[in-house]
Amino acid sequence: MTLGLPLELFQKILLYLDIESFYSVTRTCRTWRDYALAHYVLRKQLKSTPMTDSLPDNTSYTDLVSWFNYISKTQLLGLRVSNCKKIRNSRSNCANNVPIWSTQGKIWTEMQGLDLKIASPLGTIQLTLSPSIFPRPGEVSKAQQWFCSGGQAARYQIALSGKQDLVAVALGNKVHIYSVGVGLTSEDHVECAFQGTSLNWAQSVEFAESDTLLRCEINRGGATVVQYRGFGTKSTGASLSGLEYWQTALSNVYLASDTVPRIDWFGLRGVRLLPCTGNHPENPSRPRSGHPQSFVAIMQRGNQTSYGLCSQSSDGNAAIAWEVAYQNKSTDEQVAMKDDPRWNPAKLPLGQCHKTILAISDDARLLAIFEQPSNTRPGALYICSLHTHEMTEKPVPAKIVRRWPLLLGILEHNIIGLRVIRQNSLDCGKPKQMYTVEAQSYGFNFGWSLSAY
Repeated sequence: MTLGLPLELFQKILLYLDIESFYSVTRTCRTWRDYALAHYVLRKQLKSTPMTDSLPDNTSYTDLVSWFNYISKTQLLGLRVSNCKKIRNSRSNCANNVPIWSTQGKIWTEMQGLDLKIASPLGTIQLTLSPSIFPRPGEVSKAQQWFCSGGQAARYQIALSGKQDLVAVALGNKVHIYSVGVGLTSEDHVECAFQGTSLNWAQSVEFAESDTLLRCEINRGGATVVQYRGFGTKSTGASLSGLEYWQTALSNVYLASDTVPRIDWFGLRGVRLLPCTGNHPENPSRPRSGHPQSFVAIMQRGNQTSYGLCSQSSDGNAAIAWEVAYQNKSTDEQVAMKDDPRWNPAKLPLGQCHKTILAISDDARLLAIFEQPSNTRPGALYICSLHTHEMTEKPVPAKIVRRWPLLLGILEHNIIGLRVIRQNSLDCGKPKQMYTVEAQSYGFNFGWSLSAY
């Protein structure tokens, strides 16, 4: 019946659609897509999306189509989100259980003195830690003085490798890596101390890049520093494995948030490397070398926080590829869009949270941002596309499009674990991208299912 309408009338109806409904029309059939992508209809829809600059009047039709395809990916149009699932985690209430990071998210290990008992999916892992992980008495005295003045106490931080043959344990300013196997003792480990003062306390450890990097969050006198230790995939020493690799790799700092050259931001923290996914389907020429390429970071400008994708070349120079939009009530453009549910600035991140958790999917497509709850605001979970303009058929000026994250949900809980998992699926013969976003607190597990063609 709709195809029987005159073309002009059908396209006039399309002018009243919001951008998500308009995107659905372009995905319905070829005829509807051709009707929807008319020059004046497409131009009107592009103007309704958040842009840092106005759309040039001389923009060609080819550029309009290219920009629409780019915006569809960067703004996650057509994404379907299921309701949040909430499951109680009873193991977290046990006093002798310690959270441990693994490829399955946060799991719990039983700890008695120096003995660890990890119930992994491949079986139970038992490990005895070396007493050398404890700080010296002089360092303990300094730490107690700092803690009494408002500092943070040191706790065990544990990570299990993807192959489940290595366990990383950090306490205070020391980190150990143990090899898991029958007949091994506490002497079968590699250890390293963080450089600087004795008040460098590990806040988390996590294996990355096929177990060739160890991500360490360090509290350095109240400021958080992120270090990636190791050599990285396909670089010097990566041909080795197990403790033989980490004997030299653990002391090598691959990337550190306090040493990356800054261009137009004041501070850098919360760094997360984009996973090297091999030959990317949209960019087969994506390099894989020993030096850092791209990473997501929390950037600090005075009291304001911003999230963005950064890139670092082989000569060490860094640049910001794009930033995530955050709440700024002084901007007239955002106030004018307040009635639109998709572009409502009240749904944006505050950009003022000092306990933000970032997670990236293994295929480097999705970014999850969780801002912890405070006294005046509950916690909020957002997702954002990591699609870059270099992957499009025709490059799109990055300054034209404002990266607008999608609000997944509001949580009243402090989150200790966050991850994004990709799941492949076929529906009616069409390839379908499906993801699961999982968040974990000390008492509950939360999950969201995402799907988009």
